[in-house]
Amino acid sequence: MSRDLLWPGIVMSSTVAMIVVTIIGLGPPIAPAVALWFVFVCPGLPYVRLLELREPLNEFLLAIALSLSIEAVVSLLLLWSSAWSSGRMLQVIIGITMLGAMLDADRTVSGRATAVRPVVTGEARR
Repeated sequence: MSRDLLWPGIVMSSTVAMIVVTIIGLGPPIAPAVALWFVFVCPGLPYVRLLELREPLNEFLLAIALSLSIEAVVSLLLLWSSAWSSGRMLQVIIGITMLGAMLDADRTVSGRATAVRPVVTGEARR
């Protein structure tokens, strides 16, 4: 697996873990750890990776901010439409997260990701 596909894989695995924890109803210490990781990082990380910032710390911090912002907007939209429930909120956030992970993986696989590659000159090819 390509190193660039590592983060989409982690995000998708974390999303599946969140679904499993929710369905099974696991308690502490597993459920809070999975939920905190998922809520704080996963919804925003794939979209931040699309920006290709090249600074891991900046990407991670921006992912946290974007994750919380996405969740706040979704929560407000559900509340204003009188459709808010914790289950529906989780479903929408999971959908947004999986869409972002698929976009990130597609960008990586299709080669649209700009990778830092050495320039090969004519003499180096010989």
